[in-house]
Formats: sequence, structure tokens, C-alpha cells
Amino acid sequence: SKLLSTVESIPRGGGVKDEGLDDKDDEFPYVFGSRLNSMKDRPELWSEPVDNVREWVKRQGSIKGLGCVDFNYPQHFHDWDAKEAKKSLEEVGLKAGAVCLRYPSKFARGAMNHPDEEMRKEAIKITMEAAEVAKDL
Repeated sequence: SKLLSTVESIPRGGGVKDEGLDDKDDEFPYVFGSRLNSMKDRPELWSEPVDNVREWVKRQGSIKGLGCVDFNYPQHFHDWDAKEAKKSLEEVGLKAGAVCLRYPSKFARGAMNHPDEEMRKEAIKITMEAAEVAKDL
């Protein structure tokens, strides 16, 4: 199917294959992802630091069956750019699943529909930056 040609197949059951069985039924054409922010929680479950976004990506890379990461923009891109994020993902065998736009709290009265024209312009700029990051990932 078209879905299988665009998404990597993930074998169910940890990839164990039995001789003589039809492995076609074992294909699972979905990729599981997780919000990146969840990686800063429960640091006692991880033996390494969880002080920055790079370390959160590394931690996510250790989760069996996880295939992609959901980033927040601009929150997760203050200390690195999309190129560095993509390299970090590749190092741990993950892909970007989404770039979720999270306007800073100063946009509490709205972003694209903020009453102040300068705030609307800034919201458009942030939106365009997020789209570029998503494209680059």
C-alpha cells in the first residue's frame, strides 16, 4: 500500500521471526512518537542528565518501539537549530514526528488575531520560522 511505502515498517513483538511462518502479518505500518517534554520528567528513571533538549532526545532514543519525536517551537529551539536537532535524532535512530507551534505567553490575547499589529507580525514571523524548522527536520 502507499502507506507502507512511505512509512518504515516496524515488526511487532520485538522483531522476532519464526521460521516457516508468514512474516507479512507481522508488519505494523505505524510509527509511535512522544512529546519531547515528557523526557524531562522522572529523571530518576534515567542514568544520565536530563538538563537540555539534546539529552531529552537521547533519552527518547532509548525507548523501545519509539520512532519519532514531537518538538515544540520555539520552546525546543532556543539552544540549537534544526540541523543540530536532526543530527541528534539520527544519532539515536529517531525522526521528527511533528513541530508543534507554541506561542510564548505574551500572546495570551491571541497570536494571529492579537489586537496589536506588531504582535500579529511577530506571530506570523514565529509561524514562518516553525514551518522552516519542520521542513528542515
